[in-house]
Amino acid sequence: MCDDLVGSKEIQELFAVNRQRVWQLSNRPDFPPPLAVLALGAVWRERDIRKWANERGREVYDIER
Repeated sequence: MCDDLVGSKEIQELFAVNRQRVWQLSNRPDFPPPLAVLALGAVWRERDIRKWANERGREVYDIER
């Protein structure tokens, strides 16, 4: 099984927020930890981000791939 990975840009699209808001969310203690931190930034499993959002009643949008 292949996990879909997302970075800051995809999280912006998922939540319809700006880059600063992604930074704020990702620094919350309850936000899922990144799978890895690369030279270009952190990456997360999309399913972890969607689960986190669902548990908090946050609206999530589709990502264009």
